[in-house]
Amino acid sequence: ADLVTLSACQTGLGKLEAGELIGLNRAFVYAGTHALVSALWRVDDLSTSVLMKHFYRNYVTANKARSLRQAQLLVKKDFPHPSYWAGFSLIGDYQ
Repeated sequence: ADLVTLSACQTGLGKLEAGELIGLNRAFVYAGTHALVSALWRVDDLSTSVLMKHFYRNYVTANKARSLRQAQLLVKKDFPHPSYWAGFSLIGDYQ
């Protein structure tokens, strides 16, 4: 897949074993996905749904990194605390 989005709580976390992070991110990367958006902590349902809506609308005309950043800035207007918008990260191909 070109992009996998894991918008549930703490999907970007894993377990450290032998110096490597084992988790969903790694599984999708090993399975061949080019890019992955995941949450680093517990995320609020409402702000996450708004963020994802904006992310996918932006993704029509912008790259993945810019789409995520623009979505985060829009969500930040209504949900100013970073716990609502800063928990999502993009790994892999940002284009």
